[in-house]
Amino acid sequence: ALNIVLGKSADEPLGVSGRTVSSALQDILGVGSRQLSMGYRETGDFGDAAASFFQEKKFFVLMKSSSLSIVQVCNLLQKIVVADGGNAKNGIVNKVLRSCQSKSELRVMVRLLIGCMRIGSNVKTVLAAVAMAFHSTRKEDTLTIKSAIVLVQKTHDLCPNLELILQALLKGGFDQMK
Repeated sequence: ALNIVLGKSADEPLGVSGRTVSSALQDILGVGSRQLSMGYRETGDFGDAAASFFQEKKFFVLMKSSSLSIVQVCNLLQKIVVADGGNAKNGIVNKVLRSCQSKSELRVMVRLLIGCMRIGSNVKTVLAAVAMAFHSTRKEDTLTIKSAIVLVQKTHDLCPNLELILQALLKGGFDQMK
């Protein structure tokens, strides 16, 4: 989930082109490439352009499916990474985009698939949030919030693996970082 906040879809690149996402959107939304291009030129964002067509029900081809959980999204993104061939990736991209139940979901999924989240978060911000969250649950810690943030960020400098940092915090708290 933290990788998604950071605009990363997986540990490895998805290998999904803008053309693949565009083709899936054309199919799902019932719009042409010219309309998507015009939407992109107007908004400057592919996710916003797709969301604007989702909003206009006359362009939306109704194929109801259930919403995806964050775990399901992560699993599907991992399947995209390991999928062999364009057809396999296209099928998974189609499934992910078809599962979007609102224009906001569609906007975020398109941005995630093309690797441009546009939410202004970065690793340093996420690390600070993680440190603050752990600090607030550990009343016995002698560290100040600022010290906890610096400690987690320095740990990330030495070991840039969010999963390992989170495991260490869960296992031993800030003492594990020292």
